[in-house]
Amino acid sequence: EARRVLRLLNFVLFDDETEDIRLYDLDEAEEQFVDSVGGDSTYGELSCDMIDWMLEQIPVDSDTTICDLGSGGGRVLLYLALRTGCSVVGVELSETRHRSAEDLFHLATPFLQPGQVFTLHQGSMLDSSGPQCASTVVVITNLLFTEDFALRALATTPLARHVLVLKPLPKWADGCFVERVARLPTSWRRDQHVSLRTRNDAH
Repeated sequence: EARRVLRLLNFVLFDDETEDIRLYDLDEAEEQFVDSVGGDSTYGELSCDMIDWMLEQIPVDSDTTICDLGSGGGRVLLYLALRTGCSVVGVELSETRHRSAEDLFHLATPFLQPGQVFTLHQGSMLDSSGPQCASTVVVITNLLFTEDFALRALATTPLARHVLVLKPLPKWADGCFVERVARLPTSWRRDQHVSLRTRNDAH
């Protein structure tokens, strides 16, 4: 059902003549701004298959808040919302991509659960006062980030029990975690290494 809704909204938002990813392209000034603060303006997304795999591994309930750090155009975040019914938080630095996510969620509102909370925040994922601070599950597409940048971003989510990453972060949670790995598709490649890390005290 969640995938069907995404396909429907893609049909509404995107022209068949135009590759949809171009809607998330930034002008030169915005690219330079994103790159200057340690982020990466290159766009990429996790796949529904990767999110499905993660959700098979972890418990979610009404107390779960799921965050996408670097949520881009919001499609992964929306899929998480549709699949789980949980509160979701997206943090995106780019104004262009943030606006695309707002348009997507506006169209998707009738498909969400009654009272389901979604927060789309335009700002730095390094901001410890951002809405991600209450998140218990975090996904971060850290393929293009340095280890230091990714760790600083994850430090803004002190309540996170489960973290999905694309590159190893052995220092997360002081190394006290259980790791599950797989190879699943992203927009970059068909067999991307992915790691789901759960704090040792989160079982």
